[in-house]
Amino acid sequence: MAWLAFFALVLWLPVVFYIFEKYPSRKAIVFSFVTAWLFLPPTVIPLPGFPDWSKMTATVTSVSICAWLKQPQRIFGLKFRWYDWPVLIFCFCPFISSIVNGAGAYDGFSAVLDEVFRWGLPYLIGRAYLADSEGLHLLCLGVAVGGLLYVPFCVFELRMSPILNMTVYGFSGRGGMDFGERYGGYRPMVFLSFGLELGWWMCCASLASYQLWTSGLVKRLFGYPMSVLTIILSLVTVACKATGALVLIAVGFIVIMFSKRTKTSVLLWALIPIAPLYCVARPFGIMSGEQPVAIATSLFGGDRAQSLQFRFEQEEILMRNAMQRPIFGWSRNGGFNPVSADGKSITTDGLWIIVFGASGYVGLASLNAMLLLPTVLFMRRFRPATWQDPDVAPIATFALILPLFMVDNLSNAMLNPIYAIAMGLVSGYEPTNRKARRGQGRSSSAAERRHDGLALKSNFQAIGIGEDHTAAADRFEAEATAADDHEMIAEADEFFRGAIESRQAAVDDRTNPVRLDQLAKTHALYARFLSKIDQAEFAVVERERALAIWRSLEEYRQSGELSWEIHATNLNDLAWLLIAEKDPDPSRLDRAIGLSEEAVQLAPQLASFWNTLGIARYRNRDYYKAIHALSRSVSLNEDGGNAFDFYYLALANHALGYSKLAADWFDRAESWARRNPGMATLVRAARAEAIASLSEVGRHRSLIKP
Repeated sequence: MAWLAFFALVLWLPVVFYIFEKYPSRKAIVFSFVTAWLFLPPTVIPLPGFPDWSKMTATVTSVSICAWLKQPQRIFGLKFRWYDWPVLIFCFCPFISSIVNGAGAYDGFSAVLDEVFRWGLPYLIGRAYLADSEGLHLLCLGVAVGGLLYVPFCVFELRMSPILNMTVYGFSGRGGMDFGERYGGYRPMVFLSFGLELGWWMCCASLASYQLWTSGLVKRLFGYPMSVLTIILSLVTVACKATGALVLIAVGFIVIMFSKRTKTSVLLWALIPIAPLYCVARPFGIMSGEQPVAIATSLFGGDRAQSLQFRFEQEEILMRNAMQRPIFGWSRNGGFNPVSADGKSITTDGLWIIVFGASGYVGLASLNAMLLLPTVLFMRRFRPATWQDPDVAPIATFALILPLFMVDNLSNAMLNPIYAIAMGLVSGYEPTNRKARRGQGRSSSAAERRHDGLALKSNFQAIGIGEDHTAAADRFEAEATAADDHEMIAEADEFFRGAIESRQAAVDDRTNPVRLDQLAKTHALYARFLSKIDQAEFAVVERERALAIWRSLEEYRQSGELSWEIHATNLNDLAWLLIAEKDPDPSRLDRAIGLSEEAVQLAPQLASFWNTLGIARYRNRDYYKAIHALSRSVSLNEDGGNAFDFYYLALANHALGYSKLAADWFDRAESWARRNPGMATLVRAARAEAIASLSEVGRHRSLIKP
């Protein structure tokens, strides 16, 4: 092994530590995974008694350790869900296979470790750290940027042949140095193991870039229009000459465009059974390889069809051997691969037959389930009409990539931890159902409520007749405010949703920044209304939608065309919704802190933003930084702070053991509350939290006044 390759793998762990110190956790996770997979050498350092130190283990181990050290509560606070079973079964099935085949517990444990590094830990990271709209956006952007970074390297190897691995690291990828020309040029490999692996990566990056562009989520990148970058990336992807990947990704684009036009998910549903049916039909002889070979011959010529035919012939031999032990397979080292007449081992590239031979139908079924179930969950959670929305487009991208990747696994076995991360974040992202957004009205009298309700209903039916979409949206908002003032919750909810639909119709082409800004403001207004009626989870969804739109308008805010004030307020309000409860979901804390920090950067003069940041840091047990932020809130407040600051300063000082300071801040909060009786309801939760926490230890009971 060349010395540079050795040091690159060995030193990657401290490099990741530095990345996590420099960037927020989730940005560091995406940056580390994408950078490592694209630029670390495709080789291994043997470690007796442990999994070999390879690109896979270096990447997964480094990120897992750093993520756990920085935010352990995300892992410990994660709840096991029913859709986690396929990954768990797949990772531990090799142990049972080894025991059943007499290979022993050591062999089984070693095989389990391999699967945990390949699938289990990346899936866990996706579930724990990235399963929300911000995490999805980061990963989708990371994949697109990764593809764009590879463009100059691909162009170089298209012209000069795949020599970068040899030139930089001193050896070729595991696929060998393939200098054969295809369609008049070389097929690049860069720092990956195979040219096919690079082709599939570039196809996924093109799809991610297309989704970011067409959804309006990213307008410009590196100073260039996203449309131009997507076209360049797509052209280079086609030039990489990975025929199978290009066919699959073409299917992906067809699914996106068909779903967008028809507002149906029928084509995506049609992708789901392809791989499972193949995995059943092939072993039982229902399907031979003759039909696909004939199709490949007519479409791509005899050379490509001959390669496919050879794979089917190898599969036939391996399937006959695998069917001798169909339940748990032969285990990893149990003699699954037979030897041909000339003494060579029969091998195949398809992941499905490798898993079938080693772990049987149990392993094969769990492989299909863990790659396809996230897409099924996505289709049940999101209507096709929303798949191009800025906050849904990233998850739609990965929900489409996963079944295509499973189809690709029928002929290839090109593992990448980023696809396992995608499994976790698509499975774990559970938005709230919009149809449940209903509250109960509280009009002062039933007669008044009926009268006002009839008037508002008449207004609702009249809005939109003879009006353009923007005017209709303005009227919907006005009527929603009127209904809210009358405490007519259901009617106000209906008007707000009417306003949003009208705003969406007004910006259907997603090219008008002013109208997009208006749509985001309407989502924010709806969120405030939902917070008012104690529908916090629904309010979070609306704040997320507003945030996704405003992020897509970054260039217009920087140029001064749009104001940043409302965007900053939305950041702060969303952060507050995420931390309002005493014990928020650990997966929300990091996001809330990031949003609060962004808000105070945009508006450092606003005390309320610093208060939110201080409470978020307190919830994250970062007490010193919490005190700093809360003290800043006090200093910026014209009245010298309020009970929201004082109660949490008492809690943070108490957590650090500063009893006297905690008592002083608590007394100050109580004094403020007595002077401002009208605010008693708003500070009640903060006071109750302070009393509960300060009373937990006996010697602090004196802090609480009767």
